[in-house]
Amino acid sequence: MLQKYFHSIFVAAAIVMAGAFFTVPVSFAQTDVTSPTDPVQVVSGPFDDDGQVGPPPLNEGVDKAIDNTMTKYLNFIDEGSGLIVTPGAGSTVINSMRIYTANDFPDRDPASYLLEGSNNAGSSWTVISTGTLNLPANRNATGQPISTPGLFSQTVSFFNLMAYTSYRITFPTIKDVILANSMQIGEIELLDIPVSAATVTVAGRVSSSVGRGVASARVSFTNQNGETQMALTNAFGYFRFAGVEAGETYIFTATHKRYQFTPQVVTLLDTLSDLNFVAEP
Repeated sequence: MLQKYFHSIFVAAAIVMAGAFFTVPVSFAQTDVTSPTDPVQVVSGPFDDDGQVGPPPLNEGVDKAIDNTMTKYLNFIDEGSGLIVTPGAGSTVINSMRIYTANDFPDRDPASYLLEGSNNAGSSWTVISTGTLNLPANRNATGQPISTPGLFSQTVSFFNLMAYTSYRITFPTIKDVILANSMQIGEIELLDIPVSAATVTVAGRVSSSVGRGVASARVSFTNQNGETQMALTNAFGYFRFAGVEAGETYIFTATHKRYQFTPQVVTLLDTLSDLNFVAEP
């Protein structure tokens, strides 16, 4: 059985090195770092000259974005609007964001996002992730608790190693700025990956043969069931996986269009912070 397992590992390594990626999502428990009692601030975009101005309605204020219900947050200064939240949980590392639709008018849904973090009470901000959104057309009824099964939402995941104490989320565009007079969301969650006693963290760096960090390299690991998880390195070549089950043997690979790397077989007994890949000369 063990011989068959390691044979499978090295076959998988050969496939990955040839450039073929077979990824099966691995489910990790995620928790929302925000709570309804966290300090939250309105962010309004530039005046868009659509005739709608002023603060959000009293019953649709920015606090509704993190109140754990589908009561919506609406902002008339639509494009570029959003919120700033300082989680009571303190310094956190987030890897995903989930946005729920409001109760009406899909035209008001955000069509893109910019997520930033701060560790100095908002004096300066660092970009964590940015991209497009495509929220479902289905609507969530007002007031439903976030625990209600079958709520409509979109989750975006991203690579992030940095911990922050405050987050700014803005929406540069909405689905139809001509028809819509505002931006609205039903709820937003900022999700981290907790590490339990049965799981560990794996981190390292991908570098060239002269020690320069390789950005946007694909680092992946495969377990004995053939399940794979992948991450991209940041601008300095660093990567991190959280919530990896301890006591198992994995094959780790790194790939990049300009470099070749040797796969590594690792049995994880504890957190690993120096799993490094150096490109072949």
